[in-house]
Amino acid sequence: MFIYRLDIGNYPYGTVMDFMELLLIIGFFIQQKQQSNWEIFKGPISTMILIWICYNLIEIVNPTAASILAWVYTVRSVAIIMLMYFVFLYNIKT
Repeated sequence: MFIYRLDIGNYPYGTVMDFMELLLIIGFFIQQKQQSNWEIFKGPISTMILIWICYNLIEIVNPTAASILAWVYTVRSVAIIMLMYFVFLYNIKT
């Protein structure tokens, strides 16, 4: 990232990246609301990602889970990247 070259100090760059990815995902859903194109959700990879996301959401209520906070730290990074698949699939036409 370009921000590393600025050498600001001990700043949570991962949080900045998560925020930028969140903005991209929100923009994707706003664009979907204005111009619906649901074809990108019909592929096999999209189906597997959606099943994985649903599975992880069900894991929130798992009574035998050791820690919900550990779930948040793990799923936060991986789930955002998985959702970025849809952002890229929607924006990259060729």
